Amino acid sequence: MLKTNEICLHYGSSQILYNISIEAMIGEITCLMGSNGVGKTSLLKVLSGNHPSSSGNYILNEKDVTNFEAHMLASRGVGYVPPVSYTHLRAHETVLDLVC
Repeated sequence: MLKTNEICLHYGSSQILYNISIEAMIGEITCLMGSNGVGKTSLLKVLSGNHPSSSGNYILNEKDVTNFEAHMLASRGVGYVPPVSYTHLRAHETVLDLVC
């Protein structure tokens, strides 16, 4: 189970996330959706330990992991893989790269 309680995030003096509370249960599919610029990636970076939240807490499998660093969360199966652009490759190179 993954649960957040009122997560807030600031980049400098700019607040990016406002009191985000979500719950993702084991065995269920949970989807994070939204328009560009609403904070989806920022939330994923908080959840993976790549950026500390400003406030709120984060529970993973009934353990408070709010202040865990990325390597500590990775050992528990949580990570963030940034998107990769394949625009420089031709179609067959992209398929080969994704399959191999």
